[in-house]
Amino acid sequence: MTFRLKDPQKRNPKVERVLEAGLGEPGEAGRWLADLIRSTVKDAEEDLYHQMPTWAVKDGVGFAHVSIFTRHASLGLTRGARIDDADGLFEPSTSATYRAVKLTKPGAVPKVKLVRLLKQAVAIAKEESA
Repeated sequence: MTFRLKDPQKRNPKVERVLEAGLGEPGEAGRWLADLIRSTVKDAEEDLYHQMPTWAVKDGVGFAHVSIFTRHASLGLTRGARIDDADGLFEPSTSATYRAVKLTKPGAVPKVKLVRLLKQAVAIAKEESA
């Protein structure tokens, strides 16, 4: 199942409010992940989807979201099951499609490894948006 954002914007104030509400290192990790998505996928649009900051390809489907919890932040990839996770970053999942990477603090996983996953996620989203 693919989804599209209801109010996609380059920088969405609703997303900023959710990210700023995150506390401690998990909150910092969530904001770090959001900045990583924004810098990696410069034409991405963002909005809240199920109350989570979510990114989509321009005029297309969603590919990633960031969740901030009390002990960690999570980078969720909607088509993660189709992604080559050569570094073994994904948490175990029972989902047929979704995969996530947990971070306890900013930089806990090297940017280069996350960028590799994000680029694959974007390619899949663009394919599904065509």
